[in-house]
Amino acid sequence: MGKKIITPSKELRQNYHKGIIDFEKFFSEKNIEKELEENSDFEEFEGIIVEELKKGNVTMVYASRTPELSHIPILKEFIEEKVGKNS
Repeated sequence: MGKKIITPSKELRQNYHKGIIDFEKFFSEKNIEKELEENSDFEEFEGIIVEELKKGNVTMVYASRTPELSHIPILKEFIEEKVGKNS
């Protein structure tokens, strides 16, 4: 299952790469969580995650060589909070 649409928006990514916003602003939980809350596809994505978690673990696949410097940790926390799986 791939859901590339559950990522920072093209606009947010472009603003970061063009230097309009800095690293801190781009990766702030406020920006990414706001986009996730407003993402109309997230509800479907969340439902899929919940169903898959009933079967076992869910693995996040990403291309970043430095996931700690990507949106992945924030996305993981957001998903855990939404599905009630915080450890």
